[in-house]
Amino acid sequence: MIQIPSVFIPRISNNHDEKYIERIFWQLFGCYTSPIDHIDLVQRTDENTGYIFYMAFVFFRTFRDDEIIYNLNGLKSLKRDIEDNVELTITHSYPWFWKLYKNTGKKYKNPGGQKRILSEEDEKEIREEKKKLFSKKIFGSTM
Repeated sequence: MIQIPSVFIPRISNNHDEKYIERIFWQLFGCYTSPIDHIDLVQRTDENTGYIFYMAFVFFRTFRDDEIIYNLNGLKSLKRDIEDNVELTITHSYPWFWKLYKNTGKKYKNPGGQKRILSEEDEKEIREEKKKLFSKKIFGSTM
């Protein structure tokens, strides 16, 4: 069984939806059925340009080795790189690419997908995470 850790993509064009993202990973993984369990998109606005983009959190399902059509070794290598926090780049539509990082965020359970008001503590945590991301300069380029 293969379980690939979830990944964080800090910037995705607002022209791309969950189906597009799923199709790219499906092609990349080379499996019979979609490797995606679910995708969470968070809309953001670039403070400098006003451009709307998404941050994506991609969660993969567990699948068996025999579900892979081709490149099983490549997929296992990708899994190791994600687990080892290697910054990855995948080309989704040449010359456009996405940067992938291991999703290290805390799992938040929001029953029924209900909207909620953030507490001061939640806001502080979000600001700290943003500072970490900006310090890595992952938002500075267009992808």
